[in-house]
Amino acid sequence: MRKALGLTSIAVAIGITGYSIQFGTDLGSHARSLTTALETAALESVVPNPLLIRMAYAAVHQRSWEMRQEIYVFHLRSAFRGTEEQWSSTLYGAFTASDRDWWSKKAGVEPATLTALHTWQEKLLAFGKAQLADPARLKAFYALKKHIVLDTLRSAPTKIQAGALARIGEFRKAFTIIRDNTGIRELLAKREVAWTSYVTVFSDTLGDEYRAVLDEVNRQAQTAGFDLHYVEFAYRRNVEGGAALLAAYIEICDDILRVEFK
Repeated sequence: MRKALGLTSIAVAIGITGYSIQFGTDLGSHARSLTTALETAALESVVPNPLLIRMAYAAVHQRSWEMRQEIYVFHLRSAFRGTEEQWSSTLYGAFTASDRDWWSKKAGVEPATLTALHTWQEKLLAFGKAQLADPARLKAFYALKKHIVLDTLRSAPTKIQAGALARIGEFRKAFTIIRDNTGIRELLAKREVAWTSYVTVFSDTLGDEYRAVLDEVNRQAQTAGFDLHYVEFAYRRNVEGGAALLAAYIEICDDILRVEFK
């Protein structure tokens, strides 16, 4: 399972009781309007500069789990009544709650509103993946916005900046591993199939098969000395856009890494 998913459960447990969460009465209709707008939206309008600045800051300061939340906050805040603390501690809960009836009663949110939020979230993620799976569009978007990324890196404290650049280097390494190592690509594909089969049926046999593949993935990662989380990210990009998309990401990494920072 992807590591990021575990982070969202934290928000569900933070301070849901102890205050009344007030969503604007138009939150559901606002979410539905955003969903409709995605049908003809450009990436630049969905991720305008003020939002990208906040996302870049989160990424550089190793708060990647906040990047998606920044998108939700930016687009939905106008339809929410409450404090920043209430917003940040409840937003992911609304999006990730498996029991919508529970959330509706606990937070005072109508089920129809949660459905509208979930629909927008799903469409938004699909929109982002489709936009960034096109190598030409990815490179064009980077060229248009790279000044924000570089300015964020330049303004970061030296230690934070060095860590961010090191992570970009790890991403570049991961993209080349997925590009060049057929065995790793096939093993990760096998793991995806095993996991899908297991969660569909939940049998002990399929569970054992999945764990066996997972153990082999971890063994190879340890032997080869690469960080599996970076490689998994690169693998998913390969699935979405193939070698051309990997090449585009490598080009972007190289462009950032050749810049002389303070």
